[in-house]
Amino acid sequence: MPPISGEIAYLFRHALLREGAYQLQLPGERARLHVLALQILESLYAQDPEECDFVGSEMAEHARQALLSPESFSPAEVRELTLSEHRWLSQAATAAKKSYRLADAVSCFERLSVHSLSSQEQRAASLGRAGAACAALFRWAEAGSYLERAITIAQTHGLVGLESRLMGELSNIHATLGKRAEMQAAMQRQLKLALQSGDAFALALYHIDSGAAEESAGNLVAAEAGYTAALDLLDRAGRTHFKPKLLGNIANTLRDRGEYHRAEKLYAEAIAGHKLAGDIVALGNDTGNLGSNFRLQGRFDEAVTYYERSIAILKQTPYRSMEGIYWHNLGMTRSAQGRLHEAAEAYAPAAANLAQGYDHGNACLAACHLAAIHERQGNNAEARCNIEAAHHMWREAGLTDCDVRAAAALLEERQRWPK
Repeated sequence: MPPISGEIAYLFRHALLREGAYQLQLPGERARLHVLALQILESLYAQDPEECDFVGSEMAEHARQALLSPESFSPAEVRELTLSEHRWLSQAATAAKKSYRLADAVSCFERLSVHSLSSQEQRAASLGRAGAACAALFRWAEAGSYLERAITIAQTHGLVGLESRLMGELSNIHATLGKRAEMQAAMQRQLKLALQSGDAFALALYHIDSGAAEESAGNLVAAEAGYTAALDLLDRAGRTHFKPKLLGNIANTLRDRGEYHRAEKLYAEAIAGHKLAGDIVALGNDTGNLGSNFRLQGRFDEAVTYYERSIAILKQTPYRSMEGIYWHNLGMTRSAQGRLHEAAEAYAPAAANLAQGYDHGNACLAACHLAAIHERQGNNAEARCNIEAAHHMWREAGLTDCDVRAAAALLEERQRWPK
C-alpha cells in the first residue's frame, strides 16, 4: 500500500485525541471530511484493483458516514455517494470472501443486504452468502437465520433458482445439526424448485446438496449417488468448476466404506484439479483426506506425509478448524505408531486450532487424547488441566455427561497405542 504524505494526513499520538478532534467538527464538516477521505483513497487506489480489495470496506464506510448528513450535499452528490458506497461495499465483500476473512465478509454482505441500491435478488444473495460464511465459522444459529431471511425474500419475489440454491445450503445445516426431518423437507423443496426452474445447473446443485446431507447423516451409498448424478449433469453442461470437489466428495464416501484403492485414485485426480484451479482450501482438505485414506489402511508413514502437507497448505488460510482436524489426525497416526511424544506435539495445536475455529466437539477429543498421553508419561497435572479444559467446553455447549465423554475419549486414545 503506497504511503500517504503528511500534506493529506493528520497524525495523532492518541486515539482519544483524534476522536475528540473529530467530534468537535459540526456534522456537515464531518461529512465533508469523509468525502475528502474517500476522494483521497480513490485517487490512491482506484487504479489498482488488488489494493482496492484491502481498502474497499474503508471507502464504503467513508461514503456511509458522509451520507449520515445528506442535507450537506446536492441530490447529485448524494446519488454519487450512494453509488460509491454500494460499489466499494460489493468489492469489499467479494474480496473478504476470496481471502477467507469470513467475519469481515459477513459484515459486508449484511450491509449489502439492506443497501438502497441492492435489488431484491442481490439482497437475498447477500444474506445467503453471509449465511454461508457463518456456517464456515461454525456459527450455525446465525447461518440458519441469514438463510431463512434470504429464502423469505426469494419466495416473495419469485426468485426460483436462487431459492433452490438457498434451500440446499439450509438442508446442509440441518443435516450437520442432526435435524433429519428439517433436512428432508428442505431437500424436497429444493428439488421441486430445481425441476420448476428447468435449469440443469440448479438440478446439479440439488444433487450436490443431497449428497452432502446424506453424507452428514452417514448414508454413504446415497451420498455417492447424489455426487455422481451431479457430476454427470455438470459434465454434460460443460461446467467443470465443481468436478475436483465432487471427485473428492465421492472419494470420501468410498474411503469411509473401505474402498481405499478406488478412493486413492479419485483423491489424486481431485488434488490435481485443485492445483490447476488454485483452490488452496480444497487442496489442503483433500490432501489431508488422502492422508486419512492411508491411515485407515495402516500405511502410517504415507499418512504422516500427507497430513503434514495438508497442514502446511491450510496454514495459508483462516480455516483453523480444518487445520486442526489434520493436526488431530496426525496425532492419532503418531499415537498408533507408538511415537507418543510426537503425538502430543500434534494434539496440542489440534486442540488449539479446533477451539479457535469453533469446532469445540473435536477440540474436546483432542484435549482428552493429549491428557491420556500426559497420564502415560506421569504428567498428571497437565492431564488434569486438559481434561478440565474439555469439561469446560462441553459444559459451555450445554452437555452434562462430561465425565462419561472424557472417559470414552481417554480409552479411545489408550487403545490406539501399540500393544
